Amino acid sequence: MKIIFNQGVANINSTQKNKERNGDMIRKYKIKWLFILLLSFMVIFPGKGYADFTYTVKSGDTLYLISKAYSVSITSIKTANNLTTDYLYVNQKLTIPTDKIIQYTVISGDTLWKISQKYNTTIDRIKTLNNLTSDYLTVGQVLIIEKDTIVSNVTYASYRTHTVKAGDNLWSIGVLYDVTISGIKTLNGLTSDYLTIGQVLKIPASIVYTLDSIVESKLIVFPFKAKTDYQAFTNSYAAARDYSTTGTVRVHEGQDIMANKGTPVYAMGAGVITNIGWNEYGGYRIMIKLDGINYSLYYAHFSKYADGMYIGKKVSAGELVGYVGDTGYGPEGTTGKFAPHLHVGIYKTSDMTTINPYPYLKKLSQ
Repeated sequence: MKIIFNQGVANINSTQKNKERNGDMIRKYKIKWLFILLLSFMVIFPGKGYADFTYTVKSGDTLYLISKAYSVSITSIKTANNLTTDYLYVNQKLTIPTDKIIQYTVISGDTLWKISQKYNTTIDRIKTLNNLTSDYLTVGQVLIIEKDTIVSNVTYASYRTHTVKAGDNLWSIGVLYDVTISGIKTLNGLTSDYLTIGQVLKIPASIVYTLDSIVESKLIVFPFKAKTDYQAFTNSYAAARDYSTTGTVRVHEGQDIMANKGTPVYAMGAGVITNIGWNEYGGYRIMIKLDGINYSLYYAHFSKYADGMYIGKKVSAGELVGYVGDTGYGPEGTTGKFAPHLHVGIYKTSDMTTINPYPYLKKLSQ
């Protein structure tokens, strides 16, 4: 009985080993054929070289409009979707053949500005592709991003050096050389604003901006009469702003110029007042649709308006419209949340997207 039992154990062990060997062979066989199958698909269906971004056709869409929106040819779209005609129908799914389109999931601390800088695109482009009507984002929100669309209107021609002396700070150095604080920090690998006397900083050459000649022709007056009325300023457009109604970081849509409370403010260009009154962010603000172009001038944080301001009033370039204040960031009448200053914005009237007012203001201040 003992011998038979041992033989039985041996037979069981032998059978188990055979099963294991067979199992290994089957697994290797499956892996081999799976690999061959994948190779065959790669040969038969070679990679497209672009991401499979899917677009859902909306009412009014045409292949021409879609091709322009995503900077691809009509032929490429038709080939990617096996289309033999230009006919489209609502809710049709189209593959857009471009490696520049990605899907990005918003994380804590993200702003449209940060995302646009990361992917070398513009805030306007992100908002257009995602049908966004504001700059507010939520964690987990999925955005369509088209990479590398920006043709920069800011260039650094060369670099200089500056030796830090007593009393220097990044703001004063930025004003001195007409460069941004972030530009100085990035160029020098600075992670804080701390400087030491004798420290040698690389300074980008003064930034060269490309101005829209049509907008420039309409903005002809600096908002302050004398240089003593305001402090020197650096570019603050698109900087992060913590205050929002949703608790998320938002993007600064204009240029701040520090000045004493009550300093008179004048219209930079002629136009018609289209909005006036309290806004939670801008406090007492005014919007002026500039004559002859699709842009509006926006002032915010007034302490009070000049006499006779109302919606529909025609305003002349250089006309007094209000006074510097510190209103905003709360219900009507809120003051003191920040130092007195003038916020200047320039908006495209059609969709209320912004352009950088800094270079226009800088030129007029000289």
